[in-house]
Amino acid sequence: MRSGVNAGSLGGVICAAMLGAVMLAAPGAWAYGYFDVGLGSAVFQGSPRGGGMGEVTLLSEDSPLAAALNPALLGKFAAPRFALSYRLANVDETWAFPIHDSFDAFLGYNDYSYNTEVYSDFAGGLASGTLGRAFDLSFAVAIVPAYDFRYDYSEEIRDRNSSAQPPDRIIANNFVEGTGEIRSLSFAVAKPIGAGLSLGAGLDYLYGDRSLDARIEFVDETKIPWESASAETSDFFDANDLTGTRLVLGAAYDLSPRFSFAATYKSEAELDGEIAYRVGGPADVIGNPEALIKFPSSYGFGVSFRPRNEMPTVIEGNVILTRWSEVPDPTGIGPESRDIYEWHIGVEHVFYNARPVRFGFFYKPSPRDRETGESAVTAGTGFDVVGLSVDVAGKIGWREFRSPDLFRDDLYGAKLREGTDLVRETLLGATVSVSKRF
Repeated sequence: MRSGVNAGSLGGVICAAMLGAVMLAAPGAWAYGYFDVGLGSAVFQGSPRGGGMGEVTLLSEDSPLAAALNPALLGKFAAPRFALSYRLANVDETWAFPIHDSFDAFLGYNDYSYNTEVYSDFAGGLASGTLGRAFDLSFAVAIVPAYDFRYDYSEEIRDRNSSAQPPDRIIANNFVEGTGEIRSLSFAVAKPIGAGLSLGAGLDYLYGDRSLDARIEFVDETKIPWESASAETSDFFDANDLTGTRLVLGAAYDLSPRFSFAATYKSEAELDGEIAYRVGGPADVIGNPEALIKFPSSYGFGVSFRPRNEMPTVIEGNVILTRWSEVPDPTGIGPESRDIYEWHIGVEHVFYNARPVRFGFFYKPSPRDRETGESAVTAGTGFDVVGLSVDVAGKIGWREFRSPDLFRDDLYGAKLREGTDLVRETLLGATVSVSKRF
């Protein structure tokens, strides 16, 4: 472990990336991966039907997972049903720094870190359908992912200025590893009211853990910049046993056989737990103080259109406002989060052989960077196997943004690089589900 290295170097990775009750001052760098390390990436919670239609959730979700998305849809279930789904995602991320000539003219970018990781998750639920003896109420329970903190970064530091052999030898290896998820155990109830209207309410019990570890391993021990002879140092942040609740309200209304509308509200959530962290030195470890991690409220509006009365084709659009401004930066030095609007649109057409084809598009801006956001195209289909409905969906997503270097070059005897680096990310995702209506 190290001593004598200020918190503005490696500690800056931890401090600027972490969202929690305990934050330490550091320079403005913050780890920003496809699964946003600091804020947590909100995970799509629906089935492959909505997933193939641009990840729409407010009207097309016809599985028990609607308990976590729009509980009002449960009031349209005439019979019991269950669903299990599995999500798989491959994320590629490339970091590059700008290259200039002696006259400071821009020449291009040099890639210095390439990361590829595979992530997976599952969801499932049960729904009762409307129960005549219980005032036509419909009940459901579901377990779904809510926020994902997993992130993996590695970088080789090479000595480009030395004349010793071998040339361009490795000085050190840098790593950032984020782990943990927040999952939701969702309970919901819905009731159809009048012609075409259904109202629903749910309670999400959120639980999970999260951690972030930033580590430097020196290969050339003559380059170690701290007083200790140890070739390795790491700083970490752990938040354990996080629990909290939030309220979910929803409405769905069929105006006519061709038009339907939906609206949802999710309250903000505060998760209590215990944390332990170390930043800036080998002995500065704080264990098990109370932690409070906050997630924002959101509002959703959806509309669907069926061009034909027989309804083989559905076009759905969703707009979701997430109030990230409710989650301020505890350090007071980083960029404040802003409210964002997500845009989703998708189409499903069912052919005469009952085989559906789905495709869609969505755009999710970053709450902390006005110049970037995640864009993705989706597609999917479904079929029956031995009495079960099997649905599949795929997604290709991409994002590009600017970020300060996560590990400062002056740690390794090089000149501190000014400006920001270019980060390019792509995601290939797939979701499959098995469901049954009784």
